[in-house]
Amino acid sequence: MSRPTLLPDVIDALITLFGANSMGATVFDGYSATADEPNLYVMVGVENPDITSGASSGGTDQTWAYVGAQANGRRQRNENITVNCGIVSWDGGSSQKNVRDKAFQLFQSLTDAIEHDPTLGGIVLFVSGISNFRLMQNSSETGVSSIITFTVQAQARP
Repeated sequence: MSRPTLLPDVIDALITLFGANSMGATVFDGYSATADEPNLYVMVGVENPDITSGASSGGTDQTWAYVGAQANGRRQRNENITVNCGIVSWDGGSSQKNVRDKAFQLFQSLTDAIEHDPTLGGIVLFVSGISNFRLMQNSSETGVSSIITFTVQAQARP
């Protein structure tokens, strides 16, 4: 039986893939549920880690695959899936460069992992890109942080 969307499966696959390639960083499914956040972590399904609730986790658009395309008696659909993610690196010091470098090292590890498994374990046809990349840097009396937000785009056929 076909599923209405593969979005939840893609989120699960990214959590697994990122967890295996996180350089020791913690990977959260959505927002962190702990008051003691680690110094380096990834949030899958979070649009902006600075927003504490109600952010967009991802989305999907679907179109019919082509006239006559059927699987199990149902018309096949193409699905464009997006999943929002964020990397946070922080410490109690004052070196913005240190936390920024750690965030980018982790980002490189995660993008390399996607490059080596572009079907996310066979869940999608292929990951079509990483978009909406943003770097935010913060400094306060408690330290410095760098936040990288990005969107993973994938093509699937539910």
